[in-house]
Amino acid sequence: MDVQWYEAYSVIDLISGKWVFWLLRALEERPLRHNELQRAVPGIGSTALGDTLRRMEEAGFVVRHVDGGQMPPAVSYEVTEAARDLFIALREVARWGRMHIPDQPNAPAKGRLSQGCPSWAVMAGSASGRTNPTRAG
Repeated sequence: MDVQWYEAYSVIDLISGKWVFWLLRALEERPLRHNELQRAVPGIGSTALGDTLRRMEEAGFVVRHVDGGQMPPAVSYEVTEAARDLFIALREVARWGRMHIPDQPNAPAKGRLSQGCPSWAVMAGSASGRTNPTRAG
């Protein structure tokens, strides 16, 4: 495998975790605290959220902020510039999907975009090809 394909595989491997995509989408607009993230991504448990956030921090997708001026300390998570660059690439993948994969069996019906994970409302019509983790089938 040449280097270009290996690099692409590495990126896909990093973002293919069950919750990574949904957490990136939730954090795109502003930093959020643990409980806010748990509410923004229905179905994710506290342990899975913590483990996924640690992996995302190690991968350079999020940075963890601790405000020690409060008791207990307030911890929030924010996407990095690298994650913002990744959003550009993901939008291109979504555009490709709209062009080449017109019938998305896993995408929600357009009339139901407000249901389930809030990310669907933002990605309306994007044909991301990923199943919403809250809609186990």
